Amino acid sequence: MLPLSYSHSLQMQHLAIRTECGLTDMSGIRKILVKGKQAQWFLDSCVTRNCYAQEPGTAVYTVILDADGNILDDAILFRLNSRHTWRDAVVNGCEHAWLICFGAGRGFAMLRSEASKFDVQLTECQHLHCLMIQGPKAASSFASVLTNENSRDKMAKMKRFEVRNFDLAGHPVLVARVSYSGEDGFEIFCDYNVVKDIWDLILGRGVPAVCPVAFGALDMMRIEAGLLIFGQDMTGVQTPREVGLDFVVDYTKTEFLGKECLLSRNCKLQKCLVGFQSSQQLSIANRAPLCNGGERIGQITSCGYSQWLKKTIGFAHVTPKSASPGTTAYVNTAEGIAEVTITNRRFYQNLNSN
Repeated sequence: MLPLSYSHSLQMQHLAIRTECGLTDMSGIRKILVKGKQAQWFLDSCVTRNCYAQEPGTAVYTVILDADGNILDDAILFRLNSRHTWRDAVVNGCEHAWLICFGAGRGFAMLRSEASKFDVQLTECQHLHCLMIQGPKAASSFASVLTNENSRDKMAKMKRFEVRNFDLAGHPVLVARVSYSGEDGFEIFCDYNVVKDIWDLILGRGVPAVCPVAFGALDMMRIEAGLLIFGQDMTGVQTPREVGLDFVVDYTKTEFLGKECLLSRNCKLQKCLVGFQSSQQLSIANRAPLCNGGERIGQITSCGYSQWLKKTIGFAHVTPKSASPGTTAYVNTAEGIAEVTITNRRFYQNLNSN
């Protein structure tokens, strides 16, 4: 599991990623290798993205729906090239291999139940670990531990959501240019028996210095950047449109799990995910109700005080008529009833990120 904190303060960890770079152990995420002649067909029928449009060596953010159009899980889907390998499974020579990293929902259970209909093999990659280096100086720090100029040049040219192979201190790693903070970043996938060596290498030799960052700090940064987490902002009863994820759905696909019900529900949204903010430092419980004019209009899903932005921010599910930016709402806090303002859910954007 991702630790909630380290010995140094959460504020120091937060500042590191916003101004320099930080390293997070993301190994607790569930990782599944999908391969076989019908792997592409299988995944295309299960996720909302168009897998036939995804090139080898790329990753996309997607969701998996149930039959009613609800989000069962979110995931990052990697289309591998033919050179990737690790202890759990050999991918070499296989032209139909995909890696999918799930959120905290029931996506794997759904894929496993659907797999029996296709010529595919699903392997849970229990020995594949993942480290994430993020921040405006993540690229320069990561480059400083790569072994040669060719690797550094290849890494610098990577586009966002591009996936490549590298040699890191003699160990083969799979690297994707993605992050979970609103900054530039890289996920580094490696075998379990070398992850500590790579962790120590990046922390000990990265230039500029790299700070270990735990979930307590990362959670606020993903709220600042408008990024969702399954179990809070998505709970298994919302459609992509209701949580602002319509962009991950390819409606031109003939078929995918839940599409028919999704199309129907898009015509009559029950709720919308919005941002809210207050200039005051407020202590608000998750799931606290939002009210307006004595009427309950929604419920908070994620929130906290951002030391970086100097305001209380968060997300809430509200009724569509209450979703307009600038709408005033009220919430019970430890400090008493407080006024908050409905906003766009992205509070921070680094325009210089990759």
